[in-house]
Amino acid sequence: MSDRSGDGNGAGGHAMLNAVIGVVGAVLAAVAGVVATSVLSGRSDQPTSPNAFVGPTTSSRQVGTTPFAGHREFQHFTVQVNELKGPRTDGSGSLIYDLMVRVCVTSAAPDAEDGRTRISWDPWTLVLEDGRKIRPDAGLAGLVGALPRQKYYNTGECGAGAIHFRVGDPAVPVSGVRYANVQGDVATFER
Repeated sequence: MSDRSGDGNGAGGHAMLNAVIGVVGAVLAAVAGVVATSVLSGRSDQPTSPNAFVGPTTSSRQVGTTPFAGHREFQHFTVQVNELKGPRTDGSGSLIYDLMVRVCVTSAAPDAEDGRTRISWDPWTLVLEDGRKIRPDAGLAGLVGALPRQKYYNTGECGAGAIHFRVGDPAVPVSGVRYANVQGDVATFER
């Protein structure tokens, strides 16, 4: 008497097949989770859709992550802060904060070139509790996951990633994040 599986194992073959399907399903679920986390944290320099609101998630919160987050809409842009990560050391004793942002072009700005609008690190500032303002560190622009230092986008495209800040005094906490672009749009994100 022969079984229909053709492997000579009968029910044992079916059990093994079910186990393999279960493992493949778990691997696919894990990959989907990594992709979703990457998208939700805004870690990509590829243009994305401005219609997809990407907010902070509790699963992305880590020790050392401050609760700065928010979404603002302006005439030509939508600006979103997902979180401020850090501080972490860079090996030389300096402290680095990573501001996770997403900026979308909703219409061409007055200074657009060939219909493409510039998104850059320029509008962003960290405000420390002692009143000092820290500008992004252009020397850190090449780190993996960084928002491009400056890039032109079409209407409907978004730039997302980290903007990196180097802070010298670890005893002074960050009190806010400020966005102020050349069009006069200003937003403050606080704890």
